[in-house]
Amino acid sequence: MYSAETSYSAMPVTSPKGLVNDAVSLRLQFIRKVYALMLSMIALVVVECAIFSLPPVMSYFNAHESQFWGLYWTACFAPLIELIPLIILRKRYPVNLVMLYVFAGTMGITCGMIVAMSDLTEVLAAATITLGVFGAITVYAFTTDKDFTYLYPMMFGLLIGALFACIWSIWIPFLDSMFCFLFAAIFSVYLLIDTQLIAKKLPVEEYVLGAITLFLDVLNIFMYILMMLNN
Repeated sequence: MYSAETSYSAMPVTSPKGLVNDAVSLRLQFIRKVYALMLSMIALVVVECAIFSLPPVMSYFNAHESQFWGLYWTACFAPLIELIPLIILRKRYPVNLVMLYVFAGTMGITCGMIVAMSDLTEVLAAATITLGVFGAITVYAFTTDKDFTYLYPMMFGLLIGALFACIWSIWIPFLDSMFCFLFAAIFSVYLLIDTQLIAKKLPVEEYVLGAITLFLDVLNIFMYILMMLNN
């Protein structure tokens, strides 16, 4: 005879261990998705840097300097505007991915133009240093028991203060290298914090937000190291 009691006893019971395994599996899938998106965004930037470094492109901008600087400053400020709808629509697929790569492409223009003004040895040195910093911080963030996410508010205040302080470099040019080092250090700490958030705390549906934060951290570290090397 069918009864509520037999129905209840027939229901599958998920053990706490099973719930933990499911949570770990979801977290690992989330981490893989975040890093896959971030690496594809970096790959797009690398392609743009290669295009801007082509001799015909460099010759064109050398002959049209006003267009070069017009594109440069547009590409510097456009991501600030693009970031607003990207954050708002970050959970709406597939528009979130389209906007994500548009954002990365615009950032790639700025990075590509900075690379085009630099020597190849400086670019390779900056890329190597950035790769080393990224690898070391990522391994440390995933293996340490210390939680650095509490530093986020302090780092934000330090970043804003550094942005205002760097205005002095307009009148004191030798401060440029010092501020580039400072910003590279700030974004290195941000990379540590963001990696820990992705590893343990960020909700699994926030894969676009995770990719944005890692992408900005890595790209800013690279660009500030490159600007510091080429002074």
